[in-house]
Amino acid sequence: MTFSIEVSRTFVSDSTCTTCGSGTKLTTGSSTSYAAAGGTTAADVTVQAGKTAYGYLSTDRVCLDLAATTCTADTFEFFLALSQTDLYTNDGLVGLAPYTGTDGQAPLLISALPITEPVFAFLFTDDSNILDIGAVQNDSMLDPTDLVYLTSTAGNAYWSSEITQVRTRNPYGNVSKHYSFTAIEAMLTINQECIGMPDRVFN
Repeated sequence: MTFSIEVSRTFVSDSTCTTCGSGTKLTTGSSTSYAAAGGTTAADVTVQAGKTAYGYLSTDRVCLDLAATTCTADTFEFFLALSQTDLYTNDGLVGLAPYTGTDGQAPLLISALPITEPVFAFLFTDDSNILDIGAVQNDSMLDPTDLVYLTSTAGNAYWSSEITQVRTRNPYGNVSKHYSFTAIEAMLTINQECIGMPDRVFN
């Protein structure tokens, strides 16, 4: 499963999809609660430049455990992909972006579950990788007091925060470049390999 902080919708592969990789796929006929929420006409969705999916806006019941003790309502919304291009290569995609507008939704997997905080965190170890939903388990951290929290700018389609400075460091820890400017709203991402800044910042 791919988790993205730049996408707000959840994508699931249909059993007929031949471009969705070799991951687990959904056979809608085997589900008693599946429904094509957007109607019976398939549509194209562009997630990012060059990353698209074709299929149906759908709803179904989603459970996090095999015993089906932690489940959403039957109205959990996702996009059922009949085909997709460069969006994911495994079991699907879960969007963790906070957008709640008409072109997407909040992380429904989080909001549909009985938790009190809309918080998520990833833990990567040599033995396993864990996604914490609803709370951050810090017992595996060397020093939880070293955590730095960024206040996210509300009402944006991505996780973002206001910044007033950008600086770069060389391998020895010395500051090599330092830029200061009036506060700008910056999108936070782990999917890109570059830093993009508006021209006005450096003019």
